[in-house]
Amino acid sequence: MTWPSSSGSWKRRSPSASSSPRPTNSRSRRPRPAWRASAPSPSTASTLRPRFSSAPPRPRPVARRSSATSPAGSEPEPGRRSWFCAPGKRPPGTDGTNPALCHIGSPASCRAPAVRLPNLLATKTGRLVTFFTLYLTEGIPLGFTATAIATQMRRQGLGPAEIGAFVGSLYLPWAFKWVMGPFVDVLSSDRFGRRRAWIIAMQGLLVLSLMAALPVNFTTEVKLFTLIIFLHNCFAATQDVAIDALACSVLSEKERGLANGVMFGGAYLGQSIGGAGVLLLIPYTGLPATFFFVSAVIVSVTVFIALPLKEPKGPPREPVSGPAVAAAGREIGRFCRDAFRAFTRSRAAWLGLVFAIMPSGAYALNLALQSNLAVELGLKDSAIARLNLTTTVITAFCCMAGGWLSDRYGRRKMLGLFIAGTLLPGLYLAWEMSRHGWIMPVAQDQANRPVPAAALVTAFWVACLSFAVFHGLMYGTRTALMMDITTPAVAATQFTAYMAIFNFVISYSATWQGLAIERWGYPQTLVMDSLFGIFCLALLPFLKPRPSVTPT
Repeated sequence: MTWPSSSGSWKRRSPSASSSPRPTNSRSRRPRPAWRASAPSPSTASTLRPRFSSAPPRPRPVARRSSATSPAGSEPEPGRRSWFCAPGKRPPGTDGTNPALCHIGSPASCRAPAVRLPNLLATKTGRLVTFFTLYLTEGIPLGFTATAIATQMRRQGLGPAEIGAFVGSLYLPWAFKWVMGPFVDVLSSDRFGRRRAWIIAMQGLLVLSLMAALPVNFTTEVKLFTLIIFLHNCFAATQDVAIDALACSVLSEKERGLANGVMFGGAYLGQSIGGAGVLLLIPYTGLPATFFFVSAVIVSVTVFIALPLKEPKGPPREPVSGPAVAAAGREIGRFCRDAFRAFTRSRAAWLGLVFAIMPSGAYALNLALQSNLAVELGLKDSAIARLNLTTTVITAFCCMAGGWLSDRYGRRKMLGLFIAGTLLPGLYLAWEMSRHGWIMPVAQDQANRPVPAAALVTAFWVACLSFAVFHGLMYGTRTALMMDITTPAVAATQFTAYMAIFNFVISYSATWQGLAIERWGYPQTLVMDSLFGIFCLALLPFLKPRPSVTPT
């Protein structure tokens, strides 16, 4: 092996000389491994310095033998590298690996440690972040389909009836999501997390269903596209069941109030991203690219939030007799029986059921009619996005304000005022449209399309913004009233049924309004929507809250 001499030149030394003591040092030198006895490569030789060079010698990396790959006192196997960098001796710029000692195929301890994402369920802040982002993935699909896709459908020539049926189908899975509850409870894995596995699976199916809908032309294959998006929302609703179950199991009682507000905030933000955000992107990227954008947001939540979660082990399961699917079916039957008993225990309970089946005020300016009319009045996608974002923010804040006002001034009194308030914007817009002669829907490819007056466009904006105020106030108060009339013994079943029926009302309202627009026009549809919404006021005096029990 070559070694530098005192003059800095290279000379050949015998292998036996390597074990003899140096003249300048009394300590013996450790024998070199056999695999390093070869001449240095050009790249290695360029780093060697003469022994008596004026420059300080470069620190030599320390090597040790891997006990896992080569027993002590034995030589490495031929072709196998069993030497690797000792901890704390890795030179800079080598990414944790000394190229002189560590090679491809070396033990894993040669490499730098992998970065681990934190388990967000371990801390309070992490739990809030987790459920905020998970609810974000619930709101994005609904905003994307109900706002962005519905707007593009009208822009590309589909009629109000087809769009109304499409939007109505989006809410059906949310009306019957309680059916998936027993399956989520019974068909689960303790190894991967009882709820975590469902959440990850549903998020994956959300992305796959979006990719399946991408090549479908919704102008010519609207039924197939509606079916795929219906399945897409089925996956989103099932994910909601799993997320709620996870929240119930990991959130403490003191955290649930703040967590619920954060969760609904995430859902509203998700609707804004899927609706307004996508509409703002369409002029720059086109509609097909937005499918990838929505999918990328969902995948990022899956990778950085859902996958690193470590769900705590749940309580012992009750023994299940027979197949798991049959057990889930029995749970569904038990839910239906419990719901029927809950609604027949008191007059307020079954009157609350009738109240829930009826529209709570006007709905038209929150459904497909708004996006249809916005396109016909000449609003660009950016303007529709601003309208959607503004109304969503107003609704979210007024939802919280409505609950506070109902606590202060009375639940039924405030709810009656808020429901009556939702009727006024629709009636005002119907009068303005009749005054300007804008009655029937206008096709996008119609020759000599009428140009809407600026006053009519302004009236449309005023009606939508004012409706968002009253709708938000009504929503928060109505939810609180349903809690008031719920029987404590069957609270989960009864309240879940009320919420499911409210989603069913949205579904059938969007469907009939699309048909009515094509048959009678916009003004008459708005008037009918207001008339149907006023009937529920007759039941409010009978929805007396159950007497509260003051703890002693």
